[in-house]
Amino acid sequence: MDSKMKTFFSLVYLFTLNLTFSQTQNAQQYNCVKNDTLSIFNVDCIDCYKEGELMVRKWTGVYIDKKVYDDDNKKYIENKFPHGLYGEYKDGKQYSGFFRNYNISYNSYLIFDYYENGKLAYQLYNDFFEGIIEGRDIGMDTRVLYKKNIFKDNKIWTGSLLYPNLLSWKGARVMLATSLKESKEENFTMLFAAMHYGEIITVSNLKNGYYFDSFGKGKVRIAYSPSGRKIEFLDSKEQFLVVVDNQYEEFNEITKQEELKKGNISYFFMNNHLYINKKKYESEEELIDLEKGEDITTALLGLINDIPYIYTPITTEDVINYFEQGYWIKPKSTFYFYLDDDGKPYGIDIEEGTEKGTYTIIDYTDKKTKNIIKDQTPDEIINLFE
Repeated sequence: MDSKMKTFFSLVYLFTLNLTFSQTQNAQQYNCVKNDTLSIFNVDCIDCYKEGELMVRKWTGVYIDKKVYDDDNKKYIENKFPHGLYGEYKDGKQYSGFFRNYNISYNSYLIFDYYENGKLAYQLYNDFFEGIIEGRDIGMDTRVLYKKNIFKDNKIWTGSLLYPNLLSWKGARVMLATSLKESKEENFTMLFAAMHYGEIITVSNLKNGYYFDSFGKGKVRIAYSPSGRKIEFLDSKEQFLVVVDNQYEEFNEITKQEELKKGNISYFFMNNHLYINKKKYESEEELIDLEKGEDITTALLGLINDIPYIYTPITTEDVINYFEQGYWIKPKSTFYFYLDDDGKPYGIDIEEGTEKGTYTIIDYTDKKTKNIIKDQTPDEIINLFE
């Protein structure tokens, strides 16, 4: 298309827009111009002025699914060319109708705030995660709003809260969304995206554990009891099979040496006592599969391995902290120690202290030096590694 034709269609576009508003806004005429700064991710933004004052802002190329279409918002939906949504300003502030939310840095999510008399009433958005899982046309899905966030006291009461910034995990970018029902966090969905890798994982809190659902890759349940925790994988018959039985045993030198022979030791503090996590695999074959990640994804395996030994309901803050700091729950009360291929120690080793209720920390995280901290209480040790 040559420059003259482009100019022609642009004039037709703006003329139609002006005509549309003259029909819907009590025959008031507006001077409408494209806002290049806010025209991003395949959705154009048009600003309409009257006597130099911004009165209406419209976004074209956006569609609303009939599931969220109602009598309240229909007057701010333009179904004729150019299709889109618009909102009205009053005294320079968003007042009534739809306004695009630009606080999200993802180009695949489209969120519009709906205002009534100057107050945020609800949001409409496209659920990008759901679109992928259900196999919808992703290109079109980024233009259709079909989900609704209900607000209460200016916070999402029921719906999906999207973390505004991308997180990172071992070279992959991670998008995070929290599902809420009556202000309670129900589950957390994460999209892992790298050059040659993509995965969606949902984590849900159970009464005494967690449930992991890796789209198309596997499902895992972690069940806690006073004596330990079990990691269970869903088999092809939709039955959960115990693959790893973690037994918690109070610290003693015999158990420590037994676990060290297996390659590594996991220590953790619970109720001011030091425990060792003893892993029991159901079979050698399952051990190989789990360690190589042949039956589950690397991302899912990493999330499971890093889950806390003591059950605590996971929050959005914990998920963000995991990607930013490398562990789920604060304060950090779990420590790992192992011998590398050359037989050299690495990590945090722990021994009983000279005073009752204390422990000595031997820090091997710097392979060049060994740092020894003697006779520390559990709280003091946890504070050292916060």
